[in-house]
Amino acid sequence: MTLICSGIDPALEQRTLISWMASLNEVRNACAHHSRLWNKALTNRPGFQKVGQLTDFDHMRNGRGKIHDHHSTRLYGALVAIIFIMKRLHPKTEWHQRFATLVTEKTLPKEISTLAAGFPEGWRDASIWK
Repeated sequence: MTLICSGIDPALEQRTLISWMASLNEVRNACAHHSRLWNKALTNRPGFQKVGQLTDFDHMRNGRGKIHDHHSTRLYGALVAIIFIMKRLHPKTEWHQRFATLVTEKTLPKEISTLAAGFPEGWRDASIWK
């Protein structure tokens, strides 16, 4: 497992990747079974490392450096974990940009707003989405 983590990013800790896999499994199952996902709290929330270790996630932190629960327990936390892995394994991926365009250009009902999915304010400006 350590080899897999270092292959993704040398700073990625094993326990972080394990939590991401559990979270992504839950997201996958919700999608496969056509379950509600957009405004649902994840049972298996992804874990995130200390501030500054993986800076792509620092935009989800509050003023004291803690990941805000609403961002990590909702779909947004799983999405940024997916993007992080995809960008490391396939640097030329544009999936995250296409996803962001879809979310920002579609008129969505308030029940499936970005806020309901845990997206922080200013999320489009975060480095992970570039």
